Amino acid sequence: MIFCTILKFTRRIGPPLEITKLQQNVLRSKASLFAALAFITLLSGCGPDPEGRVSVAGSVVFDGAALPSGTIEFHPVGDGSPIGGVIRDGAFEIPAIKGPKPGDYTVKIYATDEGGEPVVDPNAAPGDSNIPLPPELIPEKYNAQSELAATVGARGETDLAFDLQRQGLP
Repeated sequence: MIFCTILKFTRRIGPPLEITKLQQNVLRSKASLFAALAFITLLSGCGPDPEGRVSVAGSVVFDGAALPSGTIEFHPVGDGSPIGGVIRDGAFEIPAIKGPKPGDYTVKIYATDEGGEPVVDPNAAPGDSNIPLPPELIPEKYNAQSELAATVGARGETDLAFDLQRQGLP
């Protein structure tokens, strides 16, 4: 079909083409192969994630200002693997290919205090793991012992908002 259309078009704009039967068969085979590959490529990128994952996005505010940088983790309540993403300028976005499955999650948010005094993890194993690291900026009630929760719907979430406060502040 494509070959016939091209052949008709070229006959209108130029001298007739002299194409042998073998050349016609080769062109048809190549056109059919190209069309099949294009169709398969389109199908492979379309549709929902086969594992049922969805995208999530939202904002993180710390003490009234957008959290400049950090990480966010979604830990499923019950069985499943946690997923995570990066926070930049108070926003995060995790695409469906890496996102969570619909359900209930405990959320953990981490950020380091780059201006703070480096600390050594007292639970670290001996050796290189005793290298001082910047202290955690976010209180434990938002990460190690998180009180944050989120429910992810079947279509994902685009407006999750987490407003964090330092301990001792209202």
